[in-house]
Amino acid sequence: MTLSTAGHPVEIDERYDFITHAPILIEDDVWIGAAATGTPGVTIGRGSVVGVGAVVAKDVPPLSVVTATSVVERERLRPASTATF
Repeated sequence: MTLSTAGHPVEIDERYDFITHAPILIEDDVWIGAAATGTPGVTIGRGSVVGVGAVVAKDVPPLSVVTATSVVERERLRPASTATF
């Protein structure tokens, strides 16, 4: 996964004046497919799966499966049993 924690404005005159930074939080038991990208400030919730090539531009709810470039939530997963991993 590519983790991009900085961003900047699109306007040419502002590109170097307003660089922003925000952390990316990846909670426990998350699986991330190849070539996925996380953008600044997002949280990937506990137990979620991020599909191959997904661009995570908004928070991923816990126990979700997300794919595509706009983070399309495909399904909501059930919580794990009390068994430990």
